Amino acid sequence: MATVKQSFSFDDYRHSGKQEFYSFLKTNINHRAKNIRHLAVSSVAPSKERTALAENIACQLAREGNRVLFISTDLTYKSELASKGGLTHLLAQLLGRPVSKGQILDYGLLDLFFLVYLQQRTGTLELLTRNNNKYTATFRQGIVCRLETPNYKMSDIDANLKMKKASWKELARTYNQELQHLFQEFKRVSFVSFAFYQSMVLGLKKVPKLLGDTYPFIHEQLEGHNYILRCLHLNSFKREHNFFIMNRGTHALNLAKGKSYQSVSSLLELLSRHYDRIVVDTPTLCQGQDGALLCGLSEGALIVIDHHNVSRFRINRVVHKLKDADVNIVGTVLG
Repeated sequence: MATVKQSFSFDDYRHSGKQEFYSFLKTNINHRAKNIRHLAVSSVAPSKERTALAENIACQLAREGNRVLFISTDLTYKSELASKGGLTHLLAQLLGRPVSKGQILDYGLLDLFFLVYLQQRTGTLELLTRNNNKYTATFRQGIVCRLETPNYKMSDIDANLKMKKASWKELARTYNQELQHLFQEFKRVSFVSFAFYQSMVLGLKKVPKLLGDTYPFIHEQLEGHNYILRCLHLNSFKREHNFFIMNRGTHALNLAKGKSYQSVSSLLELLSRHYDRIVVDTPTLCQGQDGALLCGLSEGALIVIDHHNVSRFRINRVVHKLKDADVNIVGTVLG
């Protein structure tokens, strides 16, 4: 349920100065939402102040020593850089290049697992060592169902799953422990090449549900990644120390279409492992669904309201829209 924690006014900085206002706002956000790493800044109506506000909050967070990514979905924001990449370009690169076969050095081991996860692929990933030893990972809709080494197979756990010899919680805990243990072994091996075979995965339909659709390696860091870091570098630029900016890009966003929402959700999850804080300047809430959906994907939302030009009815309609999306509103800024 949406709750408004505190309101701020742009009139405040006319007396204290803009930087003091942004610093004050950042301090209040940290105090009231100190565990929020992903913040959305949106507005009830089109507003240039919203983008400036979001960018300055991100800049203030970076000055605290956080590694911060600011994502702007405003097409006019730094439009001269739009052709060089952005959020929609990054999505196209990560989702539009299906994992098939190649050299490990071109990707990185973690990249392969993340890419299969982001693309929600079903099939088997085979990894070969210099001695032609084969390690395999089986995925269903991007979720790792089984890992096998030359010396170990998960057949015992599979049997328990089919026979329901244990409770779902016990099976899920055992499955996660086994996957984590085996993946640590994978990381110690020097792989040379890989091949992904798309196929039906029989007998493992219950595993994604069993794991609660959580990626087993969610705590793995992006250190050592090649392909994903390369894509991030191409689609963002460093404005100053610890502060990175990513434009929207020239492709259509349209989160309500197809698998776009799930793809952006997975991408933000991936980015959150590379940056300490992410601030997203979302589209306005009164035009289309993208603004509300991006707020829903965030851990908290700050809403800019031009109370001089927006009716109370319109504001209430937007608030109810956010309530339906279960958005956590950490505050409002009155324009």
